[in-house]
Amino acid sequence: MAILKSQMSTKMYDWRVGSIYSALSQAGKEQGPLEVSDLLALGHLDQYHYLGVSACDEGIDILGLNENAVVLDVGSGVGGPARYLSHKTGCQITAVELQQSLNEMAIELTQRVGLEDKVRYITGDILNIDLEQNHYDHFVSWLVFLHIPNKEKLFSTCFNALKPGGQFLIEDMVALNPFTEKEVETLETVIFAPDVPSCDAYRGYLENAGFINIHFENLSVPWTGWVNDRYQQHHAKQAEHIMLYGEEVFHSRAHLYRKTTELFNAGNLGGMRITGEKPQ
Repeated sequence: MAILKSQMSTKMYDWRVGSIYSALSQAGKEQGPLEVSDLLALGHLDQYHYLGVSACDEGIDILGLNENAVVLDVGSGVGGPARYLSHKTGCQITAVELQQSLNEMAIELTQRVGLEDKVRYITGDILNIDLEQNHYDHFVSWLVFLHIPNKEKLFSTCFNALKPGGQFLIEDMVALNPFTEKEVETLETVIFAPDVPSCDAYRGYLENAGFINIHFENLSVPWTGWVNDRYQQHHAKQAEHIMLYGEEVFHSRAHLYRKTTELFNAGNLGGMRITGEKPQ
């Protein structure tokens, strides 16, 4: 089943821009300078991936990021992880995001926290933009690659962008077991994930691109707990969330969260942290 990029982005992500403005307005911070902590207080509106900033902190430690690092963030959303990584380590980040409205939000928020000299944003499809070759010390991506079916070109593009010896960190969904027909339909039409490979297939994509020292860390247990908690909390805070997002978005998110929870609980869908490097 073909998934239109515009369809995916509109259904999954457009709600975040208005919701961020709404949340900042409720906090009395609709305009003017912000601290990174102000945005972290928005939770998943800023860090739209599983386990939030704790996942970013582990990425910092694993990659050894510091002020000398040059990082590529693939699928940067409203810029939450990119801002956090740079704020914590001083690294320089180029953040690539497909959807213009999210990138515009990211640029505004980055300026308001004073990180515009550290984080730059590119709007476009990672498969079709001109990236500096052999330029980046690292690339990172949190819960984005599941939306990109052309894994061969994706990993070739990322490989070419890294310096020799450059490292990567990806957190992504994987198939722990073969999916049922119903699960495939849910992944395609609700999660907008047209290609969720097994670990063996994922490794094959990476090795064919040229990466070495590939390691998989199974995150399925903490992710399953996290998505269950997210679904429960979404309903427990229904009145608050309807006020923030609106009723239509509330029910849309509830549907997504329920379906995601069902997939993880069934045991065929899992999560992995994947690391590796480009040969010297």
